[in-house]
Amino acid sequence: ADGIRWLPRLIAKARIKLRGEMDPDLMYGCAGDRPFLHQHHMTLPEFLQLVWDKGDDDRAIVDTVKARSGIR
Repeated sequence: ADGIRWLPRLIAKARIKLRGEMDPDLMYGCAGDRPFLHQHHMTLPEFLQLVWDKGDDDRAIVDTVKARSGIR
């Protein structure tokens, strides 16, 4: 994910949550997710919507996160 730490994990977790398959021991919005999204100027619901909208297009998700946070 263009070297953006935590993003691959968060994309996977969002997809699992959207499918309704999240393991009870896993949490979307954990202590790692919230600061990451805050740093990239997104909320938990916005990120879920992004993953929903972009589906399996990881490139589009990465590009949107980069654009929101001003990364080139």
